[in-house]
Amino acid sequence: MTAQASPSKVSRALHLVFGTLLIGVFFLSWVSWDGHKINGADFPGGRFFEVSSARFGLSNPFPQFAWVNYLFWFAPAAALIALAQSVFGRKRWFFSCLAGVLTLSLATVFFLFTRTLNMLGAVEDVWTAIQPAWWVAMATGVGIIMSSGSFPLPGRIIIVLLGPLVTWAGFILISSYIENKTYEKTDDIKPAYTVSAQALLKEFETGDSTANKKYLNQIVLVNGRIAEIEKSADSTLNVKFADENGSYIIFPFDKASFSRVKDLKEGDSIGVKGACSGDVYSEILETRIINFERCVLNQP
Repeated sequence: MTAQASPSKVSRALHLVFGTLLIGVFFLSWVSWDGHKINGADFPGGRFFEVSSARFGLSNPFPQFAWVNYLFWFAPAAALIALAQSVFGRKRWFFSCLAGVLTLSLATVFFLFTRTLNMLGAVEDVWTAIQPAWWVAMATGVGIIMSSGSFPLPGRIIIVLLGPLVTWAGFILISSYIENKTYEKTDDIKPAYTVSAQALLKEFETGDSTANKKYLNQIVLVNGRIAEIEKSADSTLNVKFADENGSYIIFPFDKASFSRVKDLKEGDSIGVKGACSGDVYSEILETRIINFERCVLNQP
């Protein structure tokens, strides 16, 4: 008779497979937003919000807590530790569960954010935008938890569900907070600063920490020449002021303001008033992006 592998050996072998795949898939493309491929590492690496801000006007709603995103580097790191523990016969449940929970939470963020882009008309179809590596990430997140050790199956199922459910609830709370946040109409607010687009870009280039401390959440009137206009199918529009290095300021106008800006053209000199929400520096493109929200066309 042929000897059969023990359940513990099968579980260990599966754990090695899931752990190895999890580490590899973290660096593959999980979604494609209008041709921009975003991998798992782009979230803690910063490119996730660089692309969403530059291309779709959706920046990190809480830039002051951007450091929290770095925690997702623990997903591949924890998986690597769990693999080593498995190889040397050590208990592996803690780091396996940590890697799985973080991976499933991150995959949930990617799905919910992609769905938001779809609702805004920036992405045509959620499931087309989702790439095969996203499904592999979900599978490996579940697999590394389920093969993590000998504690009861119901406990492992609860841990599998924990990350996505908490992330989903958090996303709903943040979305509700943003939607229900009330502001005085930008039209009625006197700007704290009036500055040219080139001067503002230079100020952020010289020292973004100082510039953010000065301008963040302040109403600023920026005067400049339109370098690019992006119109979306849902009657929203982005206006960009740029410098010679490719860095730019982006002003999103919502549906309520669309009628006032729909006839603008590239090359027009205008003034835009809005709330500065900080900047993002793309090390890949070597450009800086300054984000604004609650934007209105300034009426002289």
